[in-house]
Amino acid sequence: MIKLQKILCPLDFSENSLEALKYAAHTALREDATLYLIHIVDSRVYDYGGPIYEPVIPAKKSKIDPAAKDRLRDKLLEKVPKEIQDRVEMVISFGVPFVEIIRAARDYDVDLIVMGTQGRTGVSHILIGSVAERVVRKAPCPVLTVKMPVKQDV
Repeated sequence: MIKLQKILCPLDFSENSLEALKYAAHTALREDATLYLIHIVDSRVYDYGGPIYEPVIPAKKSKIDPAAKDRLRDKLLEKVPKEIQDRVEMVISFGVPFVEIIRAARDYDVDLIVMGTQGRTGVSHILIGSVAERVVRKAPCPVLTVKMPVKQDV
């Protein structure tokens, strides 16, 4: 029988990643596993400040301001169900998202990655690429990708 002890869930505060968090938290609760939440500040994007990243994080900087990191940790923990908050480890890194997710999966020896997918197709997929697709291809462990539920018109 497979025992999941460590689950990694990338969280970027999008609806898709919050949906994946539901699956990751439920699985961690059921399996009595540790849930690693990872948020990556994309080094390829210059951020002009805002409610999460204040003060401004320069594009060439490889470390995140400690105060910004604390705010990010608080925002991440707000999204986690109370029943599992005592088994959550926060990982906040700076870099290319798919690379940092793979690195964390290896560093923390996780058993499963649970992540949302944007579901891009066509030109936008070719131009933007897919973090989830790259993670699935290169991950050292199984990856569960979660799509947003289709909204039904009533």
